[in-house]
Formats: sequence, C-alpha cells, structure tokens
Amino acid sequence: IVAINIIGGLSVGMLVQNMPVDAALNVYSRLTVGDGLVGQIPALIVALCA
Repeated sequence: IVAINIIGGLSVGMLVQNMPVDAALNVYSRLTVGDGLVGQIPALIVALCA
C-alpha cells in the first residue's frame, strides 16, 4: 500500500500539478508516511484501553 501511495502521488504531482520529480517525491513520501502513522492511532488507543 505504501508503494502504491508513493507511485500514485508521484504521478499526480508530476502530471497534474506540474511539479519536478524531486519535489513531488519529497511531498508525497512525507504524506505517505504521515498517512501510515495516522492509521496506527486507533490501534494504539485500543491497545491502551485493553
């Protein structure tokens, strides 16, 4: 899923937003990591409550 998010974000950044490759990779790799971290918050809350 992470690879799909990075590849999809890279293509959207370059094709739709006319960003250079390095800028698109920088932005969308950070967004992908952030999305993964946010996805772990519910599991952390459940683990703390159990």
